[in-house]
Amino acid sequence: MSSPSGIFKNRTLVLLLGIIALGFALRATRYAIEHRVDKDSVGYIAMAEMAAKGKVNEAIGLNPRMPPLYISLMTLGEYSGLGAETAGVIVSMLAGTFILIPVFLIARKIFGDKTGLVSAFLVATHPYLIRLSTEVMRDSLFIFLTFGAIAFAIHAAEHPGISWKWYLVGAFAGLAAMTRSEGSFLIAVIVLWSLLETAFLAKGALASFLKRTAGLFICVLAGFLLLVVPVQIILSDTPSRWSIIDYRIPDAIRTFTSMSKKEILEKEDR
Repeated sequence: MSSPSGIFKNRTLVLLLGIIALGFALRATRYAIEHRVDKDSVGYIAMAEMAAKGKVNEAIGLNPRMPPLYISLMTLGEYSGLGAETAGVIVSMLAGTFILIPVFLIARKIFGDKTGLVSAFLVATHPYLIRLSTEVMRDSLFIFLTFGAIAFAIHAAEHPGISWKWYLVGAFAGLAAMTRSEGSFLIAVIVLWSLLETAFLAKGALASFLKRTAGLFICVLAGFLLLVVPVQIILSDTPSRWSIIDYRIPDAIRTFTSMSKKEILEKEDR
């Protein structure tokens, strides 16, 4: 184990820690100067406060499509006495600060330490990301989990065999899907990207290619489903309409496929 003095001899690590501190300070300052409650935030707070009182079905009824993770964290804050709004801000601020860690890891893996540090600095000082981190909204948490999944995928892809990091890719994708339904698309994107990369690495070794692809797909899917399916089962007895894939997507596909050619042309003309 490295001693504290040894850690601080690592220039890259020291700079990264400084950037993390800067990112948190900017977000805390932004919140101290100005913070607002969006109309969606009011709904989140109301749901969390109601759920903390045991009125779970009533809370879900306020917004049945809401994924459970962010509201659950706010509910824990309300139940503990911290307050739903305060808990929402803390989650957003911490997630918004720690986004720069997976961004750094991704950029460093591809381009090196200097580019990784520059990327982390840009995330730490980006005005829009700073604002998101001070609001009672799901966006900062979703972005952090999404980049976390991508970071693990990039690090796992260089492993010639089946790395356990693929399981963490699925787990982060599952948490992202429980924050925003779009997180489910991470599975398809990561698997497609892995298929393409593995095909290039395989160099004609079809058996090895298929074995590795099947293995990583099972790992990613296991990490995803082991988190998401139990939550889906728990919510099945409530008014929740949240699902692994947003119900509006199949509805939109069915509507489109059932349209006649004339109706499609009329919509295009509009």
